[in-house]
Amino acid sequence: MAPSSSTRGVKRRRPNIDSDTRDDDTPIKSDPRVMAEPGSEGEGIPQDVNPARGQLALRVANGSDIAGRPDGAASQGPGPAGNGNLYTIIVGDEERTFPQSKFFESVWGDALDSPCFCCGLEFTLRPGDIPDHESPPGGRRILRSISLATSMTRVIQQDDDIRHPRHPVSTFRVVNRHFDCAGEADVVYLHISLNWHDSVASAKDLGSGEPVDSEPARLLHQTVADTLNALQAYDPGTRKVEIMHDYLSTPFWHPHLNRFCDKWFQSMKAPASTIPVWLAFHWHDVSSASLVGLYEDTSPQRFIKHLSKILESSWFRSLPARFDYCQTSRVLVISKDPVVFHASSLFKGLHDKTRSYLYGPPTSSPSSMPGKSKYTSIYQLSNRLIFNLQSWGTLPSHCLSIHAALHLIGYESGWERAEHIRALYDLMGLGAKLPNDRFLQVYRLAIWALEMGDPSPLLMIPMGATEPDPRAPWLRAYSELTWDLGLCQSLSRAPSIIRDGNLKARVEFVGTIMDWELFDVSENTTSDEIFCQAVSNILLLSSNLTAFFGAIDRIFPGYGNINPFNLDVDEWQKRRERAVSVLLKAWSDSGTQFSFNDPAQPYNDKQLDIAKSLVRAMELHQHGMMKYARLLYSFDEIRTRFKTYGRAMDGLAQIRCLQGHRDVFRLTCWETPKTKVAKVYRLPGRVYAHTVQAGLGIVVCEGRIIGRMTSGTFPPTCMGSCKTTTVLDLGSVILDEQV
Repeated sequence: MAPSSSTRGVKRRRPNIDSDTRDDDTPIKSDPRVMAEPGSEGEGIPQDVNPARGQLALRVANGSDIAGRPDGAASQGPGPAGNGNLYTIIVGDEERTFPQSKFFESVWGDALDSPCFCCGLEFTLRPGDIPDHESPPGGRRILRSISLATSMTRVIQQDDDIRHPRHPVSTFRVVNRHFDCAGEADVVYLHISLNWHDSVASAKDLGSGEPVDSEPARLLHQTVADTLNALQAYDPGTRKVEIMHDYLSTPFWHPHLNRFCDKWFQSMKAPASTIPVWLAFHWHDVSSASLVGLYEDTSPQRFIKHLSKILESSWFRSLPARFDYCQTSRVLVISKDPVVFHASSLFKGLHDKTRSYLYGPPTSSPSSMPGKSKYTSIYQLSNRLIFNLQSWGTLPSHCLSIHAALHLIGYESGWERAEHIRALYDLMGLGAKLPNDRFLQVYRLAIWALEMGDPSPLLMIPMGATEPDPRAPWLRAYSELTWDLGLCQSLSRAPSIIRDGNLKARVEFVGTIMDWELFDVSENTTSDEIFCQAVSNILLLSSNLTAFFGAIDRIFPGYGNINPFNLDVDEWQKRRERAVSVLLKAWSDSGTQFSFNDPAQPYNDKQLDIAKSLVRAMELHQHGMMKYARLLYSFDEIRTRFKTYGRAMDGLAQIRCLQGHRDVFRLTCWETPKTKVAKVYRLPGRVYAHTVQAGLGIVVCEGRIIGRMTSGTFPPTCMGSCKTTTVLDLGSVILDEQV
């Protein structure tokens, strides 16, 4: 995808691709988990992807070798003053030469045009042939791909290692095909996704006819060369591999062709497409050492160091790159060295490994390291997008909603809001023109989700002090869209939440909020202090041990587990018995009244020691048979929201049910709930990755949604005996024609 004028690239120094080394100069070893991935049958994707060795030479008129020079710069050859080098590109079977000073005007104009390489017919598009609002017929879409101009003869040693190519590549070849003809060609296409370099993006924005420095032209050539060089190691079997690269595959200054080339990748990734296409990330600022180090370095500190380099790369901040990623699950990665990796091998298991290090036992987890807060953003990025190895097309149809689009694309503070919304529209296939009204832009997305039965627009947290819009007071998060509950885990599509022109949600009444206390969270708060605060509230209401442990399970849940500990019954019981012993000893030592029972007194060191003893007894810091340590995971959720939104929103609510029982629940509220007025409702049947079964709900005060609940299961004292299902009317909706 071509960047807008706001897309920022990265400058990089020329890498040494003759010697692949780590940051500490240790040679890289090929890891079969990373470097090999069986290809899809019949698609010609190579069985082994190994580091490419040697240089790719770009031919210029005076015989200079750009890639062969230490600084990557072409020497100045003879020719007209100011023209610099002449570059040769083969178009189809015709060799064409372009002066460096006119390079962009040529390749982004019509200089790479040709008849279709397959059928030999011309591309007949002319200005005005097809109205802007219509898509061209398949035969009129243009696909421009790039390959090596000469086939590579490899020297295969006894160990089947790939050495220097016997013949250097002279230049590359551009091939134009009709979209329909491309499907008939025996070719596997690789779409190269990269964050544009600053100078190349600036050259594009200047427009045709403006003078352009020689550096962008050289950099464009070199970038394409690096990509082709890395892919020399490919063995496509019976099918040829060609790349589609934004730098050369889209004629940006050729208006009546540009808009039809711009959609080729979206068309090719469609389920009905018969054209085999893979996506390749080109990471200019991530070395292969960091990628391989994810497997070879086992210490948490080094693992997090490598992971940080990857997740802090410019690619992850690029909206067009993330949008590309969402289009396909067939993905390769090209490092800056360059070395090629299969994403499915490279990232398999890293999502759980990241969480294991971040939420594991204190003795081995970065959670116990100084500066733990820096890992919050690492977890947020690894929690979505790339390590999940999910794409829009692989999700069940009932999950294809706004929450999934936000989960896959994410949000970065530097993105242009309109571009972010447009990407969401395109991903979800809405295709409508964006309204000028910022609120209505998001409103359309929300209505589309609610009609599918997806309540995620009701659960999104507003950024800052976003005031309700009188047209739809229920939609609070419309200034900046964020989503932190993960993908939908429900097994089927829910009924529409919009009925008869009104927003009507079928809910279960949980109870009325009788008291509310925010967690005392700050940059220096520890998980033990959060647990201590929770215990002090629970003990005020819990009349028995069953109620006490039930509240612990609601506030610090084990997500996705059969029981809160995901342990066998005997081990579960042993941990509870140890916790009971801690409580009984505390009661005995404190005399007639347990010291936690005075809410007017802040917890002291003795209370904190008791809380730590309970954590150890219940092993809340440990994984056990769970994926995540319960206390650390819940604590990071609370602190992440504090850091993201700049204020504490998570707290403890005393809720009274219809039968008069009071129990403690954990809620997230962006407005302070009015006690004895605000009510909590459960949304039955809907589950997201970071909610628990039968625990998702909303907080409503005076007709407005002011908060949400993610783990509000029925208390053991209730067990659903007072469950009442009702239809909650949250107001009218604007008809689409009014938008």
